Amino acid sequence: MTTTKKTGVASVIAVIDPSNGKLLMDMRKDGLAWIGGKVDPGEDFVDCAIRELMEEAGLKLQPSDLNFTVKEHLICEKTGFDWLVSIFWAFVPSGQTAMHMEKDKSKGFCWLTFDELLASPEENVFTGMRLILTKYPTPKSLNPVSYTHLTLPTIYSV
Repeated sequence: MTTTKKTGVASVIAVIDPSNGKLLMDMRKDGLAWIGGKVDPGEDFVDCAIRELMEEAGLKLQPSDLNFTVKEHLICEKTGFDWLVSIFWAFVPSGQTAMHMEKDKSKGFCWLTFDELLASPEENVFTGMRLILTKYPTPKSLNPVSYTHLTLPTIYSV
């Protein structure tokens, strides 16, 4: 069986509720995932994360609100998933509430602890999210590094 390759460049952002440490999860049609999406032409990873968070959850962040964690090349031979992804985290902005904005792409949101996410059946978790959790199985493994303005490597064009 030939698998169609799904390639791209994206940003994802783990949104955390500071009152209980739970993560905002998008209940996408293809499984649970953090908020995120493709980097548009002329955009960098930071701009993409901020735009996607506004488009999908109605949350407004500034670049200084983002904590950069890691840039990963995620590959899953079984599904053909092959993406360069920058992973960020941020707290829910004070006074803001996540709103389900893209009803055509997602069933809604839920809040899960990291352990609850790890315990979710594999078929209920989006491929890219599973690959992230495989490499970073604890919140501590996703500790942020210093914020830097990220640019795309020349091998990836959008």
